[in-house]
Formats: sequence, C-alpha cells, structure tokens
Amino acid sequence: HDKIVNDDEYFKTLTKRKDLAKTIADEQEQWAIIAAALSNEPNSIPSELVAQTIGPFNEMLLRICVEWGELPVALQADMRIVRGDGMPYYMLSESARWRCEVAIKLALAALSKLKLAAIDRFDVLRPDHRPALFEMLTWYAEQHPDVSVLLMGTLRTKPEPMPGIKFWWVDQGTVSEEQPSEPEEAT
Repeated sequence: HDKIVNDDEYFKTLTKRKDLAKTIADEQEQWAIIAAALSNEPNSIPSELVAQTIGPFNEMLLRICVEWGELPVALQADMRIVRGDGMPYYMLSESARWRCEVAIKLALAALSKLKLAAIDRFDVLRPDHRPALFEMLTWYAEQHPDVSVLLMGTLRTKPEPMPGIKFWWVDQGTVSEEQPSEPEEAT
C-alpha cells in the first residue's frame, strides 16, 4: 500500500514538473518571438519602423538631388549612405561626399523642427558647378521658406548678387552685406 501512495506522489510531482517545464518552454518561445520582433532582422519591428521613417527622408533626398542635377542619394535601412549608381558614400570623391552631405543636411532641415542647415566649404565645388548649387538652393528656399540655410566658403573674389540669395562678404575683418538682386523679367 505504501508503494501505491509513493507512486501517486511521484506521479503528481512528475506531472507538476512536466507542466512547469512546458510553461517555461512556452515562455521561452514567447520571449524568442519578442526578441526576434525587436531585433535588427529585415522583418523586425525596428526595421519596419526605420523603413517607414526612411521613406519620406529618401523622397526628400531624391527631390533635392533631381533639382540639383546630381545622382540621387539614399539612406538605407542599415544607415549606409549610397549614391544612385550604387557607389557607397565612403568610396566617393571629396566633392561627391560634400554634395551627399548637403542633400542630407537640407532633407533633415526640411523634415526636422530645427529648420536650419549649416553648410560649410561650398568652395570645394568647381566654379562651373556652383551655379547649379545656387539654383537648387533657390528652389529649396521656395519649397521650404521656413528653413534657413547658411552657406559658407572661401572665395577669391566677391560674387555678383543673385536673386533670392543674401550674402555677407568678409574681407580683412570688414563685413559687408549684399542684398539679393531682383529676378530678371522673362521676355
């Protein structure tokens, strides 16, 4: 009779342990599902959120680059910057990297609350490429009048006033302010 009681207790203990093991295994499976959902895998929640967030940013980059006449730039889900021809940012020339950085700064300024883009070293561009930059910045200012763009560079000679662009010329410690010229009337 004692053996039957001991077998009953052993069976009850074994059943409790088996149930506990199943509960632990189920919890572990749920935690694994949660961990996978929060990982950086392509189908995870953060990847989906990044993809949703990067979409509008990349659209803004594309508009800026098209208006500028530059190859498009895109931010990928893994935060790598790639030019439209597939060339990664780190492989670009100094001037091409600068143009990528300008497009990114302008897109960030348009989409953020700060509404300011500070761009230094525009003199890295060859003089014959600068008019395209100024035309794009004029377009950008029309599209985003709430964004202030500070463009800085070192030039040998004072530029001619341009429509919509106000600049300050610093020469030997003296600052002179230049007002934008009036746009020419179409004939």
